[in-house]
Amino acid sequence: MSVLKSSIRWLVLAAATLSGSWASAQQYHPFAEPLGFDPDWQWFAPVQLQDFEEVTSRQRARNGWFFTYDRMLQGVTRSETEPQSGKVDFTWGNRFDFGLMGNKESGWAFSYMYMNGPNELDTIYQNRANFVNAADTINPVNPVFPRDFHNEPQFRERVYVLANSLNVATMRNFEANKTWRMEPYRYGGILEPLVGLRYNNFTDVAVNDAYTRVDGVNTVETLVTDEVRTENQMFLGQVGFRYLKYSNRWTLSTDMKAFAGQNFQTQHSTLAEAQTTYALNPGVGAQQTRPTDRSQTFFSGRKNDETVVGMDLRAEAAYTLTKYLDIRGGFNLLYYGRGVWRGATGLEQGNQFLTNQAVVMPGFTFGFNLNR
Repeated sequence: MSVLKSSIRWLVLAAATLSGSWASAQQYHPFAEPLGFDPDWQWFAPVQLQDFEEVTSRQRARNGWFFTYDRMLQGVTRSETEPQSGKVDFTWGNRFDFGLMGNKESGWAFSYMYMNGPNELDTIYQNRANFVNAADTINPVNPVFPRDFHNEPQFRERVYVLANSLNVATMRNFEANKTWRMEPYRYGGILEPLVGLRYNNFTDVAVNDAYTRVDGVNTVETLVTDEVRTENQMFLGQVGFRYLKYSNRWTLSTDMKAFAGQNFQTQHSTLAEAQTTYALNPGVGAQQTRPTDRSQTFFSGRKNDETVVGMDLRAEAAYTLTKYLDIRGGFNLLYYGRGVWRGATGLEQGNQFLTNQAVVMPGFTFGFNLNR
């Protein structure tokens, strides 16, 4: 009898052990995605209320790598060589910020900005001597074609597009900064001082076209194109800070940087003249006399260097959308107090040697921030 009881107890114990092992096997997933359950890779996970409630500013300040993209609506003041030198023209640009904040409350931050513009020009269509016009409908040899620059190749051949630049420029900017995170202030603000280097390339373009026509036994027309391209390559050192303040889902920040350094300047001028002679007084579609056509081009260049001082100011607000993703918008101001060369053409009769100008660049930004 005792042997039977012992056998029953052994069978019950074995069944319980096997059932537990089977249940554990059901919960084990040996082929699961290796990053699927790692919280460090759940960038779009919903935000939890406990992420904001009763959490100190130091705990909310994130460590690790970050990446930020901003679309910029950037303004640029006109050159002092222009009559409306104080006017601001706007263009679009892009800015990328990326870097790493370590666990020791220090790190590196990098920034790249590119702006292609503004491209403000006064333009006018100048009819050439053999342009076909609406009065020639009775001429069967040279029928009228529509005055459409994009539709008729003949139109482009018989019209000059004359340009007068008002504000034409491009800019590239790269900076590298060493940053530190200080202890939070009493009401939760955090100061992050920085020191770094900045390279800035600012290129200004001045263009002016002129057209003249002399009628006689032979008609002669002349197109003169005057272009001056001025490049500023600035190597700068900078110091500054970033101030952060958290409020529920919002992160308010202010960046202030002051920079100074040397600007190595070069200017390249091109004066091109194209002259066309017509054998007869040019009526509708008159042919050019190719043997007497001529063109000539002149080049010149000069260089200079100046000291640049200025500042970079940003004020932004970011809204926490998911666990590691913020959307943001703000205002920025890039100011060069002195040391920028912006040229003028000879046709414009401006001062080509204003090598120490100021440039003010206010703008607005909107984009996103990804912080692991």
